[in-house]
Amino acid sequence: MEAVLNDVINFIYSLGLIGGIVSVFLIFVEAIFPILPLIAFVIVNITIFGTLLGFVLSSTATILGGSFVFMLSRRVFKEKVFKYLDKHPKYKIVRSISKGIDKISLPGLSLIIACPFTPSFVINIGGGLSNINFRKYLASMIIGKFCMIYFIVFIGTNVVEVFHNPIAIIKIVLAFVGAYILSVIANKITQKYI
Repeated sequence: MEAVLNDVINFIYSLGLIGGIVSVFLIFVEAIFPILPLIAFVIVNITIFGTLLGFVLSSTATILGGSFVFMLSRRVFKEKVFKYLDKHPKYKIVRSISKGIDKISLPGLSLIIACPFTPSFVINIGGGLSNINFRKYLASMIIGKFCMIYFIVFIGTNVVEVFHNPIAIIKIVLAFVGAYILSVIANKITQKYI
């Protein structure tokens, strides 16, 4: 696996600026095709662009990709899915899931998105099928994805340190607490203006 990752990094790095664009594009595409390895693409971006720029580019690409899937799900598939569900009541669980997403708070959604093991593709489609306000969803996505990409960057650059240094674990926990606090603030702002 490490040899394959090094080969990918070397290939993309050899492309120069075009390689950087390809790497960012792959993160965007990963939101549409979740079988692609997001962690590998983020590590490639960190290696090519450095920690800060790699973090920003990776976060932006995953937020744009997730927003695209959300909008595609809402604008193209929502009506068709619910027409199908009306004809097949045995799949009523899909409606209950979409209603659950409607009711979830911004802090709760931010934490779900921030977890690196949450299938973001499912969350993005579920959000698109629900009636959740896009601004609320986008705020959750920005907070959650920044935290998730930070987690991946931190683990990717400090794998050995994480397992031997409790300070590293504290930093990760603080990132999730920070995401929660930001989401509570964003929730108050969205309730006031949305």
